[in-house]
Amino acid sequence: MPDLLVQPGGLGSLRVLTINHRGDTPGRSKPGDVPVEALAELHRGLHASGIASVIIATCHRTEVYWHGAADDEAADLHVATALRAARGATAPVRSVARLAGIDAARHLFRVACGLESMILGEAEILGQVRTSLEAAPHADAFLTGVFQAAIRTGRQARSETAISVGVQSVASAAVQVLARQLEVSASRILVIGAGDAGLTAARHLRSLGASQLVIANRTPARVQDEAAALGALLVSLSALEEELAKADAVVCAATMPGHLVSAAQIRSAMARRDGRSLLLVDISRPAGIEPATIDNTTRIDLSTLEQYIADDHARRTNEVPAVEAVIARELLRLEAWARQHTLRPLMSALRRKVETIRQEELSRMRGELGHASTVDIAMLDRMTCRLLDQVMALPQRALETSSAPIDPNEARLVRRLFALDVGGPVCP
Repeated sequence: MPDLLVQPGGLGSLRVLTINHRGDTPGRSKPGDVPVEALAELHRGLHASGIASVIIATCHRTEVYWHGAADDEAADLHVATALRAARGATAPVRSVARLAGIDAARHLFRVACGLESMILGEAEILGQVRTSLEAAPHADAFLTGVFQAAIRTGRQARSETAISVGVQSVASAAVQVLARQLEVSASRILVIGAGDAGLTAARHLRSLGASQLVIANRTPARVQDEAAALGALLVSLSALEEELAKADAVVCAATMPGHLVSAAQIRSAMARRDGRSLLLVDISRPAGIEPATIDNTTRIDLSTLEQYIADDHARRTNEVPAVEAVIARELLRLEAWARQHTLRPLMSALRRKVETIRQEELSRMRGELGHASTVDIAMLDRMTCRLLDQVMALPQRALETSSAPIDPNEARLVRRLFALDVGGPVCP
């Protein structure tokens, strides 16, 4: 029988490798450029190696969460190598950060609350964290519990503070800026890319009354239902130049590396527009629309958007201490849960052992009492069961409330002292 409780206790086993916009360098591939297929294969590969994981992948971050022994350098190296392989070795080593234990949990909570986003307090990230957990079929109970706690914390931060009031994402900021430049309801707007950011931008445009909405995507069939729900025309990327000639505005939120729209394509389209101006909004990272000076075009990119949202960011910054207080409170709850989760196998085995002894003694007592009434036996059963509960509560409370690390060697000692390899019934 394998040793119980051989992993470090509590949150000590949690790990994260994160590649995000804070460590990104202009001109390099953006952090979230890992293909969906590669992420799924990364998750399956880690599972095959005995490593449970959850992967968060958005336009501006790729993060792998897993858990293992604190001194398991081989597992840590394996995850790092697998992540680099999934990204095609596009990320410089210095852009990868590794966190462990309570620091990893705090980072996940900050991500869920929007404190690590490009737009402080963005709303979309919470749904992306939830989707990441749902897309991780090999996540174990520990990681599932940690992510559920992060999702709960993200919801509470948004209900208890004003961190998400106003501009909630890069996409929503882009649409607000676009709406200041032209009348959305009377304009034909082309959205390039149907990932999270692209669909978010399309939804915001639709909510502002956009009735001539076109979505261009590499694989149109994949987002057919989403486009239909928005009343949008769905086209492939091969139709880009034709749509550029028709559109009044373009929102580029593609996740493909490199320039998806070239300056030559824009010039060609502008020659067919009879002098009509074109608004180009590029929220891709790196730029999806090739920067160029072209007559009758106005370009808005991420650096421009930062100027528009500076005031909103300052107001949200004032909410950060309140959000951090929510995170600190929820981390305490998570630490308590993690200790209980880690101790559960040991305490269950200990209870089964003591219950086996109790049942054996009850059986012996029935023989000694002979013709005693069933009422007397039932009373003895209840009394000894209550005694067992009270005795078991003492070590469990001490272990769960202690701030000391849970030592695997101590767990093995408890197993030997109580001969916990022997199973038995559980007290009802």
